[in-house]
Amino acid sequence: MKKAAAFIFVIIISLNCLSQELQLFPTNWFTGFKNSKLQLIIHKEGVANEVPMYKLTPAGMKLADGITMKMVHRVENPNYLFLDLVIDKTAKPGVRNIKLGRLNFQYELKAKNTANGKTRVLVDRRRAE
Repeated sequence: MKKAAAFIFVIIISLNCLSQELQLFPTNWFTGFKNSKLQLIIHKEGVANEVPMYKLTPAGMKLADGITMKMVHRVENPNYLFLDLVIDKTAKPGVRNIKLGRLNFQYELKAKNTANGKTRVLVDRRRAE
């Protein structure tokens, strides 16, 4: 019985720790798109309190090589933060380290697929007939 109680306690603590991890949506983005704008959603317990208020100019604030922050949107829920970003046309693929106040995270820019207009989804041709 003691082992079962200890096991359940460890599971509950582990789940609590996992829920405090930083989550980014989308998890990565791509270079070379015509539309260079991206809205990044950040989810973490109390994330709005970790990022200070920024007074941004129309040019924005450079966060990392090839990434500029244009605006920060705060919502009623302090566990979410929305960043309006612009990915430079000349940005190279790779992982960027981004620091916003006490919040540090890595964000990956991947190379755009060169097969323009080609789908990457397998289609079941039998259904099309």
